[in-house]
Amino acid sequence: MKNITGFLIATGLFIIGFLYYRWDKEKRRKKKELEEKLAREREVTRQKLFDFYKSKLDSIRKALGHFTKHLDLKIGYFTNYQVTHWKNQQTNLFNEIKDQPYEKIQLTDEEVKEIKTFRDFYKNAETYRSEFNKQFVKEELKNYNCFFNNIEGIKLDNQQRTAIVTDEDNNIIIAGAGSGKTTTTIGKVNYVTDRYNASPNEILLISFTNKSAQDLRNRIKIEGVEAKTFHKFGKDIIAEVEGRQPSIFDENQFRPLLIKYFNELIQNQNYLGKVTKYFTDFLKPVKTQFEFENQGDYIQYIKDQNFTTYK
Repeated sequence: MKNITGFLIATGLFIIGFLYYRWDKEKRRKKKELEEKLAREREVTRQKLFDFYKSKLDSIRKALGHFTKHLDLKIGYFTNYQVTHWKNQQTNLFNEIKDQPYEKIQLTDEEVKEIKTFRDFYKNAETYRSEFNKQFVKEELKNYNCFFNNIEGIKLDNQQRTAIVTDEDNNIIIAGAGSGKTTTTIGKVNYVTDRYNASPNEILLISFTNKSAQDLRNRIKIEGVEAKTFHKFGKDIIAEVEGRQPSIFDENQFRPLLIKYFNELIQNQNYLGKVTKYFTDFLKPVKTQFEFENQGDYIQYIKDQNFTTYK
C-alpha cells in the first residue's frame, strides 16, 4: 500500500512539474515575443523620429544661423523687431518638434546639440537678446569713446551716449530744457551713419517747430540729411502721392469755421444739453465755502475763477 501511495505521489509531482515546466516555457515564450514586439515598435518609433528630425535639421540650422548672427557684436544692436520676426518665422518649426523626444534616437551628439540649442533660443529668445544688448552697449561705449568725446566740440555724458548706441525700434528719451537733446540727436545721426553706414535717405529728423527744425538743419553737417516739422513731412508725403502740393488751411479761417460748425451742432437739442452741462458744471467746477479754511480764501477763489455769464 505504501509503495502504491509513494508511486502516486511521485507520479503527481512529476505531472505537476511537467505542467509547470510547460507553463513556464510558454510564459517565457510569450514574454520574449512581447519583448520582441515592443522592441520592433520602439525601433519603428525611433526610426520615425530619426527620419523626422533628419528632415528638420536643415531648417533648424538655418534658424540657428539667423539667431546667432544677431548675437555678434560686430553686427550691432539686437532689436525687438528682429527677435519678434525670428520667433514668428520659427513658430511652426518649434511647435512641430517641441513635444518630440530627440536625445536617444541615434542622432549624432552635434545634431542633438543643435536641436537643444534651437529649442532653448526659441523659449528664451528675449533673455538672450537682453543679455546680449547689455554687453553690446558696454562694448560700444568703449569702442566709440573718442567719437562721443567730440560731438559739435562737446563731450557727451554717459546717458547721452547710452541713448545713442541703444538702437532699439523705439526709444523714449526724457530730457529737460538745456540738457543737450539737439546735440544728442546730432550724435545719433553721426553714429548710425558711421556704425551702420546709414544713407541720408534712411534718416528722418522730425521736430515740432520751424525754429528747432532749422536749428537741426544748420548744425548737421551731413549732406542729404534734412530736418522737417511734422507738418512739412506730412505735406511732402501728400504732394509725392498726389503729384501736387496740397492746399493749406489758412489760420485766419480756423475760428470762423469752428463757430460755423458749433452753431450747426447746437441746433440738436441733445448736443445743446451736453454743451450747457459742460459750461455750467465742468468748465469751472464750483467749490462750496465749506471747502476753504476761511472766508477770505473763499472770496479770493471766486475772484480768481472770474465767474461770469456765458454768451
